[in-house]
Amino acid sequence: MRIEPNEIYEPDSMQLSLIGKPQTLARYRHEGRGPNYIKLGKKILYLGQDVLTWLEEHQVNVNKRNFYDHL
Repeated sequence: MRIEPNEIYEPDSMQLSLIGKPQTLARYRHEGRGPNYIKLGKKILYLGQDVLTWLEEHQVNVNKRNFYDHL
């Protein structure tokens, strides 16, 4: 299951299930904290590149210094 940058995905697509259920994506839209999306009337669409960008922004860098390293 791979998200392609140039593809368009609906909230119930299998690729977006790694973020969460369609209800989770709806909550994220409502709270303004999910990936950017397109709204065409009542239809919601996600550009693959926007989803990939959002995922990269939430990547945790395990190489950062631990909080306790500087105590």
